[in-house]
Amino acid sequence: MGSRRIITTWITVTVAVMFALPFCVARFAPADAGMALCMIIFFIVNPVYSAILGFCCGKNIRQMWNLPLVSSVAFLAGAWLFFDIKEAWFIIYASVYLIIGWAAMGAHKYLISQNSSNIQESIMNKYNFMCKAFIALGRGIGQIMFQKNAISGYLMLIGIFCNSWTLVILAIIGCAVGTSTAYIAGYDRKEIKDGLYGFNGALSGMAAGIFLSGSIPAFIAAMLTSVLSTFITKLINRQKIMPGLTAPFIFAVWIMLAICTWCFPEMLSMSNKSIDTTECISWLKALSLGIGQVMFQGSSLVTGLIFLGAIAINSRTNALYTIIGALLPIPLTLILGAENVSINEGLFGYNGVLCAIAIGTKSLKNFGWSVFAIFLSTLLQLWGIHKGITTLTAPFVISVWATILLRKLLDKVCSKSSRKQ
Repeated sequence: MGSRRIITTWITVTVAVMFALPFCVARFAPADAGMALCMIIFFIVNPVYSAILGFCCGKNIRQMWNLPLVSSVAFLAGAWLFFDIKEAWFIIYASVYLIIGWAAMGAHKYLISQNSSNIQESIMNKYNFMCKAFIALGRGIGQIMFQKNAISGYLMLIGIFCNSWTLVILAIIGCAVGTSTAYIAGYDRKEIKDGLYGFNGALSGMAAGIFLSGSIPAFIAAMLTSVLSTFITKLINRQKIMPGLTAPFIFAVWIMLAICTWCFPEMLSMSNKSIDTTECISWLKALSLGIGQVMFQGSSLVTGLIFLGAIAINSRTNALYTIIGALLPIPLTLILGAENVSINEGLFGYNGVLCAIAIGTKSLKNFGWSVFAIFLSTLLQLWGIHKGITTLTAPFVISVWATILLRKLLDKVCSKSSRKQ
């Protein structure tokens, strides 16, 4: 049963890397970046993945010998289908990936059969470290939406890529820098592995790409804000009253924006987007973009739906609450006179999504509390937008904190009244 689950996991990852990536590049990458991304995939991503896959298959050659072949066929199918050219070089690439995979498999088998224990131990330590880093990075992305699942995290990266390849790079940089900072600083290794020092860094990295103009300033700011968010995370975690949630990301980005506003105003990105005041409410668009806006993805329906799928892989309950959190603010915002275009862009849904996942469980009582937090976050978001505040996920954090405090207060009152009776 365990080996079957491992094989299924590797097949899923293989399809995502070797089959889905060519689709994302062909379908969503801009023309000026498409060729560069193809070169990165063909000459860096695919060979490295083939080597890792083959090395892992070397642990159980009898059952996993064919996975490198599956990987090569998946690449060939994806390349021929999505690039719309039957280039013969694709067969050569697939053959090379197959050779790399089988060679890595044989190398692993050879090392196991030798008595050179020191070499084996050194290689296995490096391999284990890479696996842990790979898992921590995936979980760091997944934890943005409370999913401690590396597969969910990497699916979310694919979703971001469908909308913006630049933000994918900044998300990976932010998550990697935040996680590495925590590792170097000697923070709790389990928390690092669970991605708890990566998700605020990933959000900070993407925020730098959204609010700053120019790739170099965004790249530098992504690293600096990610480091800052890690230290703020550790500082907030010293108190045990409230969870930190995305507060470190909020504080780090607000500090970045304040410094840029006062010292480097030319670095700030100016939005010239026109607003269509005649747009009608689209529940599907509001749902998808409300989920996508959790990671600044407010222009791709596909991205939000991929996020929803990534959550469902880890928890169907969380996926249900994600839908509730995205849709429930719509009636309230319509009653309060919010613009249809803002509702459709998910600006009132993403905080509700996070509130719903953070508080909601299968318990009816917690469902009620999650609804309360969703409505409170919607009101705070409405107020923040009216005042011209860059709210980020502050309405979500404040609403969850307020809900926790109110719930504790009511529990104390109920316990005192029951004692008197």
